[in-house]
Amino acid sequence: MIPERDYVKYYISVISYKIYNLQRYIEELSQREYVSSSPRILIDLLIRIVSRFIEELRLTTKKTDTHPPEDIIRKIQTIHYYITVFMPMYLDAIETSDFDSSTASIIQIFDDIVYNIRVGSKVIIHPSWEYNASYLEIMESLRDMTSDMGGEPIQQAIFSGSPPFFSIITYPRVEDDIVLRQALIAHEVGHFFDQVHNWSGLFPDDYPLDYPELKDKLFNEIDKSGVIKGDQWKQSSFEIIKEIRPNWIGEIIADFIAVCILGPAYLFAFDEFTISSYSTIERSLSKSHPPNVFRLTMMAHTISEMFLHDFEYESLSSLQKTYFKNIKSRINKYKTEDFQNLVTIKSYNSPPFDDIQNLILAYLFQNLEQVRRIIIDELVDDIRTKYWFMKAQDFVNALFLTDLIEDGLIPTELFNGINEPPSFGAIFNAGWFTYIINKEEYAYYREENGLITISESAKEKFLVLQDLIAKASEAIQFKKEYNKRKGEISEN
Repeated sequence: MIPERDYVKYYISVISYKIYNLQRYIEELSQREYVSSSPRILIDLLIRIVSRFIEELRLTTKKTDTHPPEDIIRKIQTIHYYITVFMPMYLDAIETSDFDSSTASIIQIFDDIVYNIRVGSKVIIHPSWEYNASYLEIMESLRDMTSDMGGEPIQQAIFSGSPPFFSIITYPRVEDDIVLRQALIAHEVGHFFDQVHNWSGLFPDDYPLDYPELKDKLFNEIDKSGVIKGDQWKQSSFEIIKEIRPNWIGEIIADFIAVCILGPAYLFAFDEFTISSYSTIERSLSKSHPPNVFRLTMMAHTISEMFLHDFEYESLSSLQKTYFKNIKSRINKYKTEDFQNLVTIKSYNSPPFDDIQNLILAYLFQNLEQVRRIIIDELVDDIRTKYWFMKAQDFVNALFLTDLIEDGLIPTELFNGINEPPSFGAIFNAGWFTYIINKEEYAYYREENGLITISESAKEKFLVLQDLIAKASEAIQFKKEYNKRKGEISEN
């Protein structure tokens, strides 16, 4: 049997080998070119952290003959955990952030929006094989890695000049060429906004949940169902509500900010996502996310209130009025009672329990609509003046740009007396308006005689639309950088 102290020395040598390989690979990553500055900033931080790990191993090796083996093992296991669990996740984000992507310009724009929300903050946006988008704030985890290694002076040396927030956002890699779908990234930016400004904290756990009529219905339904220990069910139903509600509020706030950033474009992208992932039917209450139909309804109300009234309708051409009516009709679809009735739990074998869950759902719907109303009435005006968010005029500009796309032109110029280039929101919405208005022409999966076929001409038209939006986004980003550098030269 290997003596305990010899085993500790062997364990240190194994971990050292892993760390030196990790260090070499991070240095290789530092030689690549990236779409934004964020990957390089994370690389620099990881180099400093890994260097600290190496120093800790060196110091620990000197203690193997004098300190208890269990103390040495505990220290080494902590380092091993960080390099095998956290580091791969960060390295994957860096590796795939330089993926040859048609969404590169979109990523840069979202990067700028994050910076605008909290100056100095950084984000890596990269594709993932998981069919979803996700958000993760990593700055606290990075600090935790070295929190017990060398004290405060070491921490300050490692994290000197580091951003206040560093986030990783993913989007589905299988849809990288579908530029318009990347509007879903706006929701993840919404989570970042909430983390910075803590809107969720404005609605604590003891926030009013007093709806007597719904409460009576819920309790009556429990009594009628004949479930055993009905009183406990009544109590537990409110515990379920209080457990679910904070997570749902976070999602509703992220949706709200996504609508502020991209208006109807986010709504349409989310709807397409729910259809393509077959996630419109609810089988049970999710603890993490509200039902998708519920979210679409709330988005539609928010869009109507923020974008569909505050402009001169008569200034539009007859064709643009037709576009507007079409888009407004599509948005209003999500506000109809028939659509909202889709927000129901339909499990396979528990009708009484379904009825109870649906009343819990109604309770949450009413409460979260109250939260949305407070955001609209008390918070939205302040943020719309501070951040690069859409305005009603951007919605109008999108109608003008739709004309250009219909003619096969890159939508980067406005012909309504505005000299500056259109906003990112206007361009993205113009793309979605074109798609929604001509959806049948872009539907390249067709059914013929019971078989699914692909229309190559429709597919080509669909991909041309994505390309137009990508090129327009790249053009306005170039224009922005040009103006910025021109201003710097003028100042000098």
